[in-house]
Amino acid sequence: MRYAVFSICTWITTGVLLFSFLVVLPSFREKNDVKLLKSELSLEQQINEILRHKFCELKEDVFIEIQK
Repeated sequence: MRYAVFSICTWITTGVLLFSFLVVLPSFREKNDVKLLKSELSLEQQINEILRHKFCELKEDVFIEIQK
């Protein structure tokens, strides 16, 4: 019985973590891009900031793939 409860709790925790990484975190990133666009920076500066954020995300993804 203990193992069944442990297994259920493990699956629920895994599901919550996956949901937060796949759904919640990307929505925060998109909001940051919108905030950058609404700021008082020039259009060129805004584009450079967004590209810098996207490059950092891509670099992190590549690093994770290399580690695997």
